[in-house]
Amino acid sequence: MRLYKRGKRWSVEYWVDGKRYRETTGLGDKRAAEEKARNVVREAEHEAAEGPDPHREHQKAPIARHLADFEAHLTAKGVTQIHQSERMKHLHDFVAFAEAETVRELDSVAAERWLTMERAQGSGGPVDREGPLSARSVNKRRASLRQFSRWLVTSRRSSFDVFAGLAALNELKDEQCERRAPTTEQVGAIIMAAPFERGVLYALACTTGLRRKEITLLTWGMVNLEARSLRVRDSTSKNAKEATLPLHPLAEKGLRELLRRREAGESTRGGGHYSEPEPVAGPTERVFNGVPTMVTVRRDLKKLDIPYRTSEGKLDFHAIGRYGFATLLGRAGVPLAQAQKLMRHSTPMLTAEVYTRFNLGDAREAVESLGGGWTAPAEWGDGNCGCICVSNPSPPPTTLQLHAPSTGDDKGCGESSKAPAMPRLEALQAMSPSGFEPETVGLEGRCSIH
Repeated sequence: MRLYKRGKRWSVEYWVDGKRYRETTGLGDKRAAEEKARNVVREAEHEAAEGPDPHREHQKAPIARHLADFEAHLTAKGVTQIHQSERMKHLHDFVAFAEAETVRELDSVAAERWLTMERAQGSGGPVDREGPLSARSVNKRRASLRQFSRWLVTSRRSSFDVFAGLAALNELKDEQCERRAPTTEQVGAIIMAAPFERGVLYALACTTGLRRKEITLLTWGMVNLEARSLRVRDSTSKNAKEATLPLHPLAEKGLRELLRRREAGESTRGGGHYSEPEPVAGPTERVFNGVPTMVTVRRDLKKLDIPYRTSEGKLDFHAIGRYGFATLLGRAGVPLAQAQKLMRHSTPMLTAEVYTRFNLGDAREAVESLGGGWTAPAEWGDGNCGCICVSNPSPPPTTLQLHAPSTGDDKGCGESSKAPAMPRLEALQAMSPSGFEPETVGLEGRCSIH
């Protein structure tokens, strides 16, 4: 091996198997050039003895080529476009932060700094996402890095998993991720106080557990009102599996009235400005104009004096829909196996421990149901202690005065005056939301939310 200098850079000349090679080190410092020259010679001798090392060739390739190949790998796997776009955005953001040009320049320490910076800066998105990122959002970025580094190993582009040591954040201790389920009375109040189309949408979400994307892409061809069911396509569901869900009589009633108005050419929108024309009834036409934004949901809750965030968690659209549906199933005594199928969860643990959120009122009802006909001894007093017992029954429920729903903007603008107070469950069993068609004789008891 011989070092020689041409201009300002040192070059190395060496022989392997009787062949002479010349290569520039690209360095101006002689000691650093000597160290790099020894590594070059060592790699050349190893390649001559053992054959070419695929890891070494891939590590010299630009990182953009690996990212393009990884994106093609995700496409071949058949992942959804949203998932693929999210993964690639996270990877491109990290590569830009780390200023990495090759695979060998990827560093777990730089990844930790990037995750910390991302969480501190936040997303700058809607009003409910201001401030730092939640633990779940940070874990999604971590999962993107982990998946990419594992793919580099399995595709023999790297000899080790560079991001294997990235630890996940505890989502259960993150207050931003915590959600609560609405009470049965709150569900009924939200449905009745909203404008007509949004009330139907809330009723459908709370009685089917459909996700935001699934409701957005729901078309009339996927709804079978005669069979009282709807179909969720595999292309829109989260688990990529097609499913058929039953329709609650309340949701069925609202969809029938919505379809009638669409076929008659009546407007189902409130005031406000829309960039798209009024939808029409057709197999390929979407059922709803759109899903309410977080701003709209907050306004709907504010009209009813329902706090958006409490010590139990926040009440966003996902909490009202899927968390509310799972909790309503639990309150109705539906078996866990059946609730899991209706929620379309992979395990019953996800249904029971994450989505079913019983509150203190549910716990009180469960405790008060014990004992059946227990009575207190006479020496315990006259029973006027304020507690609920057999000798001191609770007063009958008050009647409910329903008002016509708001005709304001269907996207949350132009809201009407104060909505009525939250109704009692007993009153909901006797009344249906304003704007829906009259109840069928003999089916009155099946039109309330239990």
